[in-house]
Amino acid sequence: PPVASMQGGLSAQPPSMAPQQIPPSTTTPPRTSVPSGQPARTTKNPIPVNDGFGTTAGNPAAGQKYGNTTGTSNRFGGDPGFGQTSAPNHGGMAAPSVQGGVSMMNPVAPQPETAPAPAPTPAPVKREMPSGMQPVMNSLRDLVKALSTAQLSQLDNKQLAEGEKSVNRLNEKLMTGKISEALQQDLKALSDATIQYDFKRASQIRLNMTRSSWADQKDWLKGFSHLIALAGKKYPAQ
Repeated sequence: PPVASMQGGLSAQPPSMAPQQIPPSTTTPPRTSVPSGQPARTTKNPIPVNDGFGTTAGNPAAGQKYGNTTGTSNRFGGDPGFGQTSAPNHGGMAAPSVQGGVSMMNPVAPQPETAPAPAPTPAPVKREMPSGMQPVMNSLRDLVKALSTAQLSQLDNKQLAEGEKSVNRLNEKLMTGKISEALQQDLKALSDATIQYDFKRASQIRLNMTRSSWADQKDWLKGFSHLIALAGKKYPAQ
């Protein structure tokens, strides 16, 4: 049907509602010049990388799995966190207090080192020749001296050396009080026999002393047997 014309000579037909097309932009971004021989760099936004580490804060199960229970609540069986006090756990036992990372459940106090007690000082040994025994020792030394001037074989010299050692050992025991009164009387009788060149009787006295006192006096009695035997060979009975 015909459309009535509007005043001013304008058409009364409604305008077209087709969308307007925007021509594409012909401008291009500026290009950065790159020196020859080097690859072009592209700028990208940094992307967070998962490094495999995570936090166990607020996650008691993860703390128990990785052995990190510091700071977890006592209701999960861990150590009390900063500013918290230990409280009984589900088992009814109080968690051990921790000082410096060391459990104080069974503290061990350091024991002071005690110096060993000094050994008691031994009493000084009194050295004194018993009464009446010095002449005995003089007679025995005279016998050793007389034998040393005699003509002796190699075996005789060996026996004389052993006899002289036994006389010195006897002298030491007399000086330290290790010869009994009964044994001193036997020594006096032996000395009298040697002075009289009665070495047969001296040998018998020496044998009696060996039978009665060998356990304690064998260190010098053994040498006496060599001394008296040598003297009996060099000075036979008249």
